[in-house]
Amino acid sequence: MEKIGRGESKGITFDEADAMTTFWHEITHNRNIVGYIRKTDLQTKYMELANEFVARKTLPEFYSKLGCRKTPFPEFMSNRDSTGYNKMVNAYNYVINTLKLDNSKVLEAVKKHLFKERYTIQKDGLVKGLIDGGLKKVNGTKLKTSDVNTLVTMCKDKYSNTEINDWLKAHGFIAGAVIVSAKINIILRGVKFHIESLIIIAFN
Repeated sequence: MEKIGRGESKGITFDEADAMTTFWHEITHNRNIVGYIRKTDLQTKYMELANEFVARKTLPEFYSKLGCRKTPFPEFMSNRDSTGYNKMVNAYNYVINTLKLDNSKVLEAVKKHLFKERYTIQKDGLVKGLIDGGLKKVNGTKLKTSDVNTLVTMCKDKYSNTEINDWLKAHGFIAGAVIVSAKINIILRGVKFHIESLIIIAFN
């Protein structure tokens, strides 16, 4: 912050920028108007996912208020290995980018819920963010709330991009094919055979 005050923001190091991003994460916590409330471990994970997501996306706002025109190390807006929440947020971002959702609408919904609602129900804000951002199935069928909840849960559980991509295909959110391992028992001429095969489920 001293460097910014002296107009030397270009001299901010990687570690200093990382620390500033952590500082903004904590400030973002304090923007919740409900205040402290007891949470379960599960509720805390969803809350931290939402908080880190919002803090990253609003990082330029933080630097701007400090008088810094450009955000040092803007890559922290999309990836930050130093935090334990990184894989959760990256998974959520992967869903947004893969499905070409409206980033601004997702952020607005998650941010509004994060600031105004109890920390115990932040999963709802993450779900609303995807829906408001334009989440839809390829064939236009109505969204199932259970599907969106599952998708957010996968992000919280740090599923890989490949796992999320396969799920999106299998549930009709993107076109493609999913290879599924299947074990089949058949009876041929009175003899029971066990066959393990790969079945390709195609979606248009």
